[in-house]
Amino acid sequence: VKCELGGSIAYFTLNRPEDGNKLTAGILAALADAAVLLHGRPDLRVAVFSGEGALLCGGGDLSGDACVGLMPQGGAESCAALITNAVETGSLSWEQAADVPKLLLPRLWRALASVPQFSICLANGSAMGEGLGLVACCDYTVALEGSFFSPGDITQGLVPAVVMPYILAKMGTGATKRLFCTCENMTVQRAITQGLVDEVAPSLEEARKLVASLCERLTE
Repeated sequence: VKCELGGSIAYFTLNRPEDGNKLTAGILAALADAAVLLHGRPDLRVAVFSGEGALLCGGGDLSGDACVGLMPQGGAESCAALITNAVETGSLSWEQAADVPKLLLPRLWRALASVPQFSICLANGSAMGEGLGLVACCDYTVALEGSFFSPGDITQGLVPAVVMPYILAKMGTGATKRLFCTCENMTVQRAITQGLVDEVAPSLEEARKLVASLCERLTE
């Protein structure tokens, strides 16, 4: 994830266009760092999230355990010792212990959704699965014409439940239930009517102009 600070604005860009900016361990760890930075910088007024390439985010990374990227650096051994102790004392089963890294994911999304800055998502392309979290956790979204928004292949049991509360807050109960039950590949025009997207731009250049204009108003 590229991070640029300009004046009172922070820009974060998912930078793995070769695999659709999927939420790999590295990207999740970088987003966690971004949340920590924003919560500790009250001088920053606006945070802008976007992606490099054709997609905003292709969803979760299914090639490995991306959640491990959220484990504290250098703390894996101590964390393993705590888990072992919890199992031995009966607080956890080994089956539950296997999911400990995943327990950090809700904290990441909550941290991103609660940053003190006004957050903007510049959706440079489509977002799928957990990638919808980047859209739903931001206060305002400008999306490119032709973008689609999909919860992913739920029929295969891949439910992005961790970001569902934020989608629910944006779209409401009925629309969110319909989206997840039908696996709809929602157009940007429909996303606007459902409250997920705020503005549409015909090109990336125009989208950046809209975001720049909004940032200017927010930092006056």
